[in-house]
Amino acid sequence: MTTSCASQPTSDAFLSCVGVPPRFSEAQVSTYADRVGAAGAPWIRPLAINALRANRLIYWKNTPGGYTGDCGKTTGLAPSGTQQTATILGQVAISDPEPFSAAIASFASRILGIFGGAHAKAVVNEQATLCDVANAYDQFADAMERALASGQIPLQDAIQQYGRVRDSLAAELSHIEKQYNAAYGYHKALDALYLFNTEVVYPSLLSSNPLSSVVNTVEGALGISPGSDISIAGFKISPILLAIAAVLFFAFRGRR
Repeated sequence: MTTSCASQPTSDAFLSCVGVPPRFSEAQVSTYADRVGAAGAPWIRPLAINALRANRLIYWKNTPGGYTGDCGKTTGLAPSGTQQTATILGQVAISDPEPFSAAIASFASRILGIFGGAHAKAVVNEQATLCDVANAYDQFADAMERALASGQIPLQDAIQQYGRVRDSLAAELSHIEKQYNAAYGYHKALDALYLFNTEVVYPSLLSSNPLSSVVNTVEGALGISPGSDISIAGFKISPILLAIAAVLFFAFRGRR
């Protein structure tokens, strides 16, 4: 029996129906949906609001069950070797003078490897594209939030790379996007998520972890890439250890 989550009258009821816990209230996020112009059809603004409240893209059509209940467990997130070598994130990691964490770069490249020209030509139905975009975005968002919270990537690098990921996914949606169709709505949700995360979520993740902030300060001051070790007198020392030492030093000094 199909559950008619789409007919739920409120955002709370919809998110409960599809089994997604809200991370933010509607009042906290509604302005971001409005800022990107999430309108034009009655379902577009609710789509953006629900995505913002969960801070993930949600693809639901017939089957409730998490962020992408209709997509199943596999939606093409195992790109071919050719696609992997041509990914946007892989190119970014090579060309950027201060690339972010190699682990995150590799993870993002693996996910976004599905969004090459060959894949765009192979798209034959709307659901396949929306599922791929939603799954790719959600997995990247998971990884980036963990990286920020643990001090593995500076805020500005995270925002820069997030923008490139957003552009790549929007380009994929453009192959099936028409005025006020589903791809149009998801493009608006994607843009709203970008604003909300870069202005609110990402800075809050960094500030919630004092050690993370210190690590970023140490790396920035020494001009080293995130996650890289520092060589002192032939010994390799992690910036995290230096950050811990700095915290302990100033804590002890403050007690004197």
